[in-house]
Amino acid sequence: MLSSRTRCALVALLLSPVLASAQSHTIPSEIKGRWTYQEWSNTFVLSDIKVAPDRTFAAKLEWWTANKRCSIRGEPVSGKLTDKGISWDMVTKPPCNEPYSLELNRLEKGWGGKVTGKESSLVGELKAE
Repeated sequence: MLSSRTRCALVALLLSPVLASAQSHTIPSEIKGRWTYQEWSNTFVLSDIKVAPDRTFAAKLEWWTANKRCSIRGEPVSGKLTDKGISWDMVTKPPCNEPYSLELNRLEKGWGGKVTGKESSLVGELKAE
C-alpha cells in the first residue's frame, strides 16, 4: 500500500505533462508588435484573441502596410496554436491583395517570428511583447 504522500507525488508526476501542455497553450487576449522587411517596418495587433479546444483561435487583426490602402483594420482572422506559439494566414486589402503566412513563437520574453509571402520571396521578421 502506498502512503498518501507517495500517492500525491505520483498524481502530480502523472499530471505534470498535462498541466505543462495547458500552460504552454495559454495565449493572451491581445498581442501587439512590429513587422520588419528590409527598410520597411510597421505595427500589427491581434486583439480579442479567443482560443478553442481544438487548438485554433479567432481574433481581430490590425496590420499596417507601407501602402495605407492595403492595411487590414480590425478584420477577423483565424489560425492555430502550434507547439511553440501561433500561426495564421492573411491577405492584405486591395489594391495589394498579397497573401502571407505568419508565425509567432513564444520567447523567454515576448514573441518572435516571421511573415512569409505566399506568392513572393518576401520573408520578414515579427516581434511582439
